[in-house]
Amino acid sequence: MKKIFFLLGILLLSGCSGAGKREKNLIQNDHAFIKGVNLYHKGKKKEALKEYEQIYKNDSKNLMVMKEMAIVNCELGNKEAAIYYLEKAYEIAPNDESVIKNLANVYYRDKQFEKAEKYLNMFFKNSNDNDILKLRGYIAYAKNDYEKSYNYLKEVQEEKYDMRLYHTIKNNLIKLDKKENLYSLLNKKYDNYSNERDYIILYCDSLSTIFNEKDSATKILLRYISEYGGDDELFLILSTLYLENGEEKKALNSFKLISNNYKYKPEYIELKKSLNRNSIEN
Repeated sequence: MKKIFFLLGILLLSGCSGAGKREKNLIQNDHAFIKGVNLYHKGKKKEALKEYEQIYKNDSKNLMVMKEMAIVNCELGNKEAAIYYLEKAYEIAPNDESVIKNLANVYYRDKQFEKAEKYLNMFFKNSNDNDILKLRGYIAYAKNDYEKSYNYLKEVQEEKYDMRLYHTIKNNLIKLDKKENLYSLLNKKYDNYSNERDYIILYCDSLSTIFNEKDSATKILLRYISEYGGDDELFLILSTLYLENGEEKKALNSFKLISNNYKYKPEYIELKKSLNRNSIEN
């Protein structure tokens, strides 16, 4: 009888010891995860990855950590590692929408379009999810199917200005020779994005180069600079618009606002040559 109690005591102690170890690991993993998230948000992605990798060694089925490792690896350019961890996550959680979306995204970024579409096809064909619409549109564009790409991307309900989205839509409409659609879209969205620098650049460039409305482009750019301030790129665009419009003095004055940090840019050097040629000719 004593022997039985002795054995039972050993089993209970070993059980408590195992539970304590597991609890300790869980606490360590939680601390490492929080530390990894903080490092990531500070821009220290490699250091964050080390924290996640340590957790993964202790718990190779930690779905949250696999997702984070995939994201960080993808942002660091380690696409193979990102795919590896996402595929592992998919094995554990095949119905997790974020895993499926990220798999489609990383395969798209790696130009493995068939594999990307394999995962996108797990969603409904008429899905109105913005991430899915964008990926389907970008893949169609990469495959030169501009009509299909445009039909997907025009359905995106954006919450803020997405430069890549609008540049792709613009390129689609130019390829499809639907410039009137582009003109209408850009004018319509101006009220929404009149304070967005990148949208102003896209809008002014389109007005100038596609629709030959240099005066309108100049006025829009001047309004933005007066309200929100200028920078080297904006001053260069403004100077170019003035020069193309035959206003050499204003072009030169705008050019002088560009800092020395920009003087080695090819577009700066080209504009400087054009201004010098105009000065000699006049």
